[in-house]
Amino acid sequence: MSSELFEVVREDPSTPLFQRESANLNSGKKLLTRSRILIIVAFILSVTVVLTVILAVSISSNEDEGNDCTIQGACNSKVLAYIDTRFDPCEDFFNYSCGKWLSANPLGDRNQVKVFTELAFDNWNHLIGYLSRSISSSDPEAIKKSKYFFSACTDTAYIEQNIQDHLIRFLTAAGGWHDVGIFPADEWDFDNLTNDHYVGSPAYFAFGISSDDLNSSKPMIKIQQSGLTSSSDAYEDEESLLNLTNTISGSLQLLLGNDSLENYDEIARGIVYYEKSLAQFWLTKTELRNYTLLYNPMTLRELTEHFPMDWVNYFNTYFSKAGFSGDFTEDSVVIVKTVDYIESLNSTVTSDAVNYAKWQLLRNELNHFAFALEDSSWDIFCKKKDPRSSKFGDSDKSACAEVVQDSMPLAVARPYVEEFITRNMINTVNETTVQIEKAFVERVMEKDWLDQTTKEQCLEKVNAITERFAYPEFIKVDKELDEFYDKLTIHKESNAFDVVAAVRYFKIQQKLSFYNKPTDKTWWLVAPTEVNAYYYPPFNQFVILAGIMQPPFFTATWPPFLLYGAIGTVIGHELSHGFDDGGQQFDKNGDRVKWWTDASIRQFQNRTQCFVDQYDQYNLLGVEINGELTLGENIADNGGVHTAYHAYKNVTNGKRVRKYGGHTEDQLFFVSFAQLYCSKFTVDSLEESTKTDEHSPGPIRVLGSLVNNEEFTEAFQCSKGSKMYPSDDWCELW
Repeated sequence: MSSELFEVVREDPSTPLFQRESANLNSGKKLLTRSRILIIVAFILSVTVVLTVILAVSISSNEDEGNDCTIQGACNSKVLAYIDTRFDPCEDFFNYSCGKWLSANPLGDRNQVKVFTELAFDNWNHLIGYLSRSISSSDPEAIKKSKYFFSACTDTAYIEQNIQDHLIRFLTAAGGWHDVGIFPADEWDFDNLTNDHYVGSPAYFAFGISSDDLNSSKPMIKIQQSGLTSSSDAYEDEESLLNLTNTISGSLQLLLGNDSLENYDEIARGIVYYEKSLAQFWLTKTELRNYTLLYNPMTLRELTEHFPMDWVNYFNTYFSKAGFSGDFTEDSVVIVKTVDYIESLNSTVTSDAVNYAKWQLLRNELNHFAFALEDSSWDIFCKKKDPRSSKFGDSDKSACAEVVQDSMPLAVARPYVEEFITRNMINTVNETTVQIEKAFVERVMEKDWLDQTTKEQCLEKVNAITERFAYPEFIKVDKELDEFYDKLTIHKESNAFDVVAAVRYFKIQQKLSFYNKPTDKTWWLVAPTEVNAYYYPPFNQFVILAGIMQPPFFTATWPPFLLYGAIGTVIGHELSHGFDDGGQQFDKNGDRVKWWTDASIRQFQNRTQCFVDQYDQYNLLGVEINGELTLGENIADNGGVHTAYHAYKNVTNGKRVRKYGGHTEDQLFFVSFAQLYCSKFTVDSLEESTKTDEHSPGPIRVLGSLVNNEEFTEAFQCSKGSKMYPSDDWCELW
């Protein structure tokens, strides 16, 4: 597989990234006589006077009328169309920027509406079109497999007709389930977890393979908590426990019939209370952001002391089943991310422990097919309300497009990027990135709270960042794309159950292939068609995905105030992640080591606490924001806007300011930023998301970033004491 991806090009590796070149002004000159000089000077002065008058009239016309929407597609961006001038930008900038978008995008029967998700739905529609096309002889094998996958997934009649038989066969092959009458039922103990995990069970714990925090070039096995039916806080009150019990009991009735209703209730109650015992030691989402807490290397011998299971046999058997040689011994080292949870596991095999393990097998397998099942008894596996229901006539197809994207991201990206992504678009994002990085470094060098040693370390990290844009180049080469999916076995005759098994095996193959070899830092972690971008600290790399390279995030022909207000703030956001409360712990090589001075670290921690305190004060629809959980994203939002504005001013230096629809370019910079986060929610969806989502809700992302932005208050001439300019006590890092 080719490792060539899109990177910012440095023409000469020995040249500093941000070195400025001076123009060569030494051209041939002719001596002029004194008279000629006077004549020329007089002529120039007369022309200058005329041009000055014309220019003054032009500027006056633009500022007074405010209707110049023809320049570089300024109005085609729809940025003006969504502004609602009924709102005062200094009091409610979110509704000022998004008001008409919100009116045009009602909630309907959905629990939330966001720019991100609306674009994701549109992208899924494109994928549906690609995946629904007839197979062509010219299609690469990988594309054919994706179409077979989609066809099997959308055959919901087959799934509904055969799901019960499939699940019983699946559980029988996995050792049966004595208490619900699926025989033959093998005696279960913790040694069975190898087989259970291999066929997808999340019970008790899970493991992945990723870079060692202290040595990013070395992949390590990392073990963590896993296997609750609901979120950990659902086990804290009796009403939630009763709802979970009824759902599990109802699912068993649907699967096996109504003959043993009382028995199912008893089994379900035992499962729920067993899970409650696990949930007591569950780390919260905020705690899972603590790299120090999660880094616990130990040998398998030491791990056995925490939980007495044959870990050597577990890993050797798991690797062997997939055709790999793990060669694990008691001295093999793994990282345990959730030590207290692993220690809490009870090695005593009770009937509740067995039923819990079997239920998790069933739950995970059923979850793959829940979208196709209409019976309300399966509702626990489906979203409370399908957010696609108002937007799609056939939500099954959209669900399947998403599933195929998640399972074969590079195959489905191929037709998408061929249709929508051009080299000019990639070059524009590349050039914007260079300017964003230049501005970031300039801002770092201006920070008086950083000492010189730390500033130089930050500059080295920025210079070492790898940037990738849109998609990996190899997916446009048939042979290389086919080789990537060579071990994924999907045929025209494959049904949905065959496909799920094939994808499960393929993903296991991918996961285990990373072990015992240097970290592959060219690996794309997110599907190119996702409406997203990301920064990954162990790679010191950020990626701007193809799916986000569309309005309102990006158009290559936009003028700088829109380009930098939209995609520029996204790039600045990802760059700032390299220096947020998590990224700051990783050096230029992606290793979590101490690379700042103590003095700079203390200053940094004081300033990050300012953000925690700021966002802790916010609430939306009465739902409080968790400033600690959202800290990294809030730092990135703030840093992204500051850096992008700085870059925008750099590239427009010396150019006069026009007005568009009565708005200045500076004002529209901030409007284009805010419109990325246009969104509305139900209270229930907010309560759920604020527990688990590391991003603040859209209105808070806009408010929290701009109350810390002096350039914003100047652009809109906000008075101190207004909601958007409460005081001069800014929270600021980058």
